[in-house]
Amino acid sequence: MGKYASYTAGFKLKAVQYALEHGNRVVRWHFGVGETSIREKLRTSLTGGASFHTHLRAALYFTHAAVMKSLVAKLGLGRATPPLRAGNYCRYRNRRPWRSSHLVPFTANFALILFRCGNSQLNVLPILNERVVWLPGCRSDFCPLDDFLRSSAVRSSRSCDPEKICSKDWKGGRRPE
Repeated sequence: MGKYASYTAGFKLKAVQYALEHGNRVVRWHFGVGETSIREKLRTSLTGGASFHTHLRAALYFTHAAVMKSLVAKLGLGRATPPLRAGNYCRYRNRRPWRSSHLVPFTANFALILFRCGNSQLNVLPILNERVVWLPGCRSDFCPLDDFLRSSAVRSSRSCDPEKICSKDWKGGRRPE
């Protein structure tokens, strides 16, 4: 033991991790289906739907790491500026915002807590792995729900067509952003 197969000699763990990080569109495209459901539940709350006031206390989703990575990337968390490229590998290789093992560890979890203080507007508090995170498009950690629903990540999911993506005939042409 201790020897690796000859075909693995060209792979370096750090290089492979770097290639699969936030800048890769493949990491983002398939979360649209789950995001559509989440967005509609939040929109119902904003419009005063009965589910927020009387019935819905929690909406829980359980998933695999790949979908969690898609969610985190879609929301803009861990995005490097400028984007990760081969030319800036040396700059980012040890310290970059997106590290799969940190953002989406084995026990990864994400929560959007919807709350209203008194008669104020509805707010969303995003929590990733038990830590409050700031979402791009929000003015603060406590994000007004209407700001969250207008954010680029949520707006771009409107082009997500679950029927098309889940169809056995889908060839993967235009992927949702």
